Amino acid sequence: MSRIDLNIIDRGIKGTEWIAEDVSLTPEHLDEVMEQKTDNSGALNSLPTPFARFFVAREAFRRAMEEHTNPKKEAGFAYRQMVSDILDVYELLFNLKYHKNTWTAGQKLELREWNSAENLKKIKKLMPVLYSSINEYYKTDIGEDKLYFLVFTENGKDLLLASTSPMTGFITPPDMDKAIIKENGANVVHIAGEQYADLHIHRKSGGEYFRDIKMFEERDEDFKNYIYNEVFGSETVDDKFKAIKEYIRSFKNDTEIRNDYQLRLTGVTTDQNDELVINGLRIMTSDEIDVNSFFTPTLIKVPYRISRDHFVAVTYQNDSSDRDYDYLLPFKPEVLSLFPENKIDSDVHINRNSVTVYLRYNGKEYKKEYGKEALNQAWGTIIDYKADSISFDLGIFPNILSSKASENNYFKVMVIGADTDPEPPYFNIDEISLQFYKDGELVREQDNLSSGVRFGVRPAVVRSRQKTDNTEGGTKFYEVFNTDFDAIEIEVLGNTGLVLPIFRRSTETNDTFTYAIDLGTSNTFISRCKNGENNMPELFKMERPMVNYLHEVPSDKQVSLNNRIEGTIFDLAKNRIKTEFMPAYIDGVDYKFPIRTALCGLLKKTDDPELFDNHNIAFFYERVMPDEDQRILTDIKWVENDAMLRVFIRELLLIIKADVLQRNGDLDRTKLVWFRPLSFMGNMRETYNDVWNSEAEKILGIQANQISCFSESEAPYYFFKKKDYIKDSEAVTVIDIGGGSTDFVYFRNNQPLMANSVHFGCDVLWENGFMEFDNERKNGIYRKYADTLRFKRQDLEELNINFKDIEATKTKDIINFWLSNSEFCDIKKLLSRDFKAVFIYHLTSILFYMASMYKDYGYAAPRSVIFSGNGSKYIDSFISSDKKILKKILDLTFATVFGGDHDVKLELPAERKEATCYGGLYRDSNALDVPSKTYQGDLSQNYNTVGDINKNMQELRKELLHKYDVMNSLYKRVLDLLKQEHIIDNTANTKAYVDAAMKDLGTPFKTYYQSQVKEVYQEEGVPLFDTVFFLPIIDRIFDLTNLKA
Repeated sequence: MSRIDLNIIDRGIKGTEWIAEDVSLTPEHLDEVMEQKTDNSGALNSLPTPFARFFVAREAFRRAMEEHTNPKKEAGFAYRQMVSDILDVYELLFNLKYHKNTWTAGQKLELREWNSAENLKKIKKLMPVLYSSINEYYKTDIGEDKLYFLVFTENGKDLLLASTSPMTGFITPPDMDKAIIKENGANVVHIAGEQYADLHIHRKSGGEYFRDIKMFEERDEDFKNYIYNEVFGSETVDDKFKAIKEYIRSFKNDTEIRNDYQLRLTGVTTDQNDELVINGLRIMTSDEIDVNSFFTPTLIKVPYRISRDHFVAVTYQNDSSDRDYDYLLPFKPEVLSLFPENKIDSDVHINRNSVTVYLRYNGKEYKKEYGKEALNQAWGTIIDYKADSISFDLGIFPNILSSKASENNYFKVMVIGADTDPEPPYFNIDEISLQFYKDGELVREQDNLSSGVRFGVRPAVVRSRQKTDNTEGGTKFYEVFNTDFDAIEIEVLGNTGLVLPIFRRSTETNDTFTYAIDLGTSNTFISRCKNGENNMPELFKMERPMVNYLHEVPSDKQVSLNNRIEGTIFDLAKNRIKTEFMPAYIDGVDYKFPIRTALCGLLKKTDDPELFDNHNIAFFYERVMPDEDQRILTDIKWVENDAMLRVFIRELLLIIKADVLQRNGDLDRTKLVWFRPLSFMGNMRETYNDVWNSEAEKILGIQANQISCFSESEAPYYFFKKKDYIKDSEAVTVIDIGGGSTDFVYFRNNQPLMANSVHFGCDVLWENGFMEFDNERKNGIYRKYADTLRFKRQDLEELNINFKDIEATKTKDIINFWLSNSEFCDIKKLLSRDFKAVFIYHLTSILFYMASMYKDYGYAAPRSVIFSGNGSKYIDSFISSDKKILKKILDLTFATVFGGDHDVKLELPAERKEATCYGGLYRDSNALDVPSKTYQGDLSQNYNTVGDINKNMQELRKELLHKYDVMNSLYKRVLDLLKQEHIIDNTANTKAYVDAAMKDLGTPFKTYYQSQVKEVYQEEGVPLFDTVFFLPIIDRIFDLTNLKA
């Protein structure tokens, strides 16, 4: 028979009945079966063969082709949905790479092999009647040795999506057929099988597989070219595929289909790792870069604008000036491999209830929708951390790269986060993590650095944790070593986004610089000069910030840049970035040198200090109180353990490195000068040498011959000489008064003859004598003002209270805080009024010791005296700024010690505190070191070692007591002189101070020699580089402070 029309559309409807005919149907006749249009998918399974669906699928493509070539010939819903479903199978496999990248861990697609020979034998054994029917039809209808079943697994549940077919490539199961049902007056598509009710697999091109109808012409360009050219483009395709081939080839005039269309394809494999071939038809999958898979499933919204100066952030198609939020780039790090120099071609469009993210690559545009709630599987979710009361930020140091890759060997990244809401989601610093990328490759974390690791990221270190919802946030530090990076993936509570830092780049020049660092007991100075220029040196400050923060900084020029940077970070980070990181910008105003020689560190990490992980320079000291689990260390210079010193110096050198790069200097030709007191001998000197040399080589890449060390005593002389402060060079002494020590150097005709250093600086004025408890507060100056001194600024008043409330804070640190903020309180006026006599005693002691030392060594009285050092500021602040008066004190001192009349030239330079640093820049590195000499107050005996001093103690004590008497008499005469000059009020009772000064000094000398020398130096052969002269004087100054208290 040529044709049999079977009306299988309206079965079950009255008037449509089967009519028996004298026709016997054979499998061959099925080729001639032509069905009418149908909208009822249930009618597609009515042919008299176990494999009827294979033939129906073939007919569906024939009817679809007729409809395409002649739209009047409608195929009907049932056939259209079958064609669409089968095309979905092809497309699902074609985009398999994309789907694998986007599916969750519980989703997978598998092609399970069904071997006919093996499985028909099983059926024969178990169900012989069924076998005889299937076997006959299988040979004629199918003929393939193997079938493959496409199974989708989701949350442990298997769903059959399709079987292979030798006629159409694939068929879908009847339970996936759809019907249109009227519900509430509307047409609703209903899937036959209940097991498929929750099946939602989203097409790459939009919509859902096996749900909506999408004919061939509506499909993606890549897929159409694949099916047209690669699958059914060959003339060798088996004739059994005639219907589907003709349907596909009927789209030859589709403008998107081209013969030269290039695709990267690879074979689809089965569960047996065989390539999928159906009746000679090789099924392929796209091996193209799957751009869509690079979108993240969530879009992180942060409650501030991201700095476009420092980071690449999203571009808005419809931006608004009042926008107070931003988004992290919603891409996986793999996207970086597509765009040279990380120039991602992307932007976003803000919709009423969603955000559309666009990504353009290779001439194509891709997009993903994000909403507060995902409307379907293809959508992503917006994670709004402002709504969740979660804030985080990060800072990168340094923010500049050298033109030499090897010099980009250290980066520290601070992450700070806080949760201000007790409601979920709960957040702490452990819930945020970073991964770093360079040129699209992950810079892996490296824990074991002894295994030949060349570069990487050290394991992150949590420094602080947020304690309550209204306390400072938690912090975490990352260190990237021996490489730079160009991308950071931020993960917060399992959600990820990218930030791309923008580094400044140093330009390679021949400019070189020398830096001088004066690490003092109380303060640290850095000065700089450009080599080859003869200009006045400058105290260190930078040209621009050295730290980049994620948040945007407003451009309000009425407010300093530092205040804008620190003031616009979220509230619970404001103190943390000051107390645990470095200033963003050392501008010479808000942050400037000198700084306090102090470290801030964790109380629990005192034995294992690491820069930023648990300790950092306390630039904020006397501005902000550290957290209760942090402590301030102010005695770094004299601590024998080099660990704290190394942290302090390391941070200084990193700052210097950033400054060299900012100035386009040649980093590995940088020179350093550091200074030591003469009392640094033996192990202490070796420790400092090792720390400076090893850290400078590691950070700056310089060698020991580029590092100079000069004594603190002599350095100021070279600056004062260059500034022409020295009018008579025949005999010159420089007196450098610091916090912990005072240095003396004697020059004759510009040649250094001797230098001497004593552990007697201005700190003894603020301390508690020789009391051994750090928390003692018996100093008279402290006791006088502790309860009455007030500050004009509320923040300083609160700091003052906090300083006093912390038991471990020393009196010298509290008084130094008062002095550092003297413009906001009356401390200078009060000290000058109430304690002038104490300062005069301190100065008289220094001058008398200096004069006696020079006389006993046989030197002439100095013709010029120059004061340097920050400590010497007390002279003109609290005694007198009148140089004529101070000259008279010097003349009187020299007359007392040397006899005769004297006409001393006195200088109190404005640059006293910078003089050591400045002088170090101009000292000839080839000049001879100044000879260092000790002086115990007498030279009539040998006092080289502690044993020598013990042996000759009787003679020394006798000589010292005589000198103390002379010194105290000089003190009385100085007080009288200052009364005559109206520096001290005539009515002032100076007799009380003179009487107190003249009390027995022999007993305190004996007591403190025993505790400070004999008990400290157990071996008598050890040299004493300090002096015993000031032992009772330190105690006496403590007593004098308490006369007023």
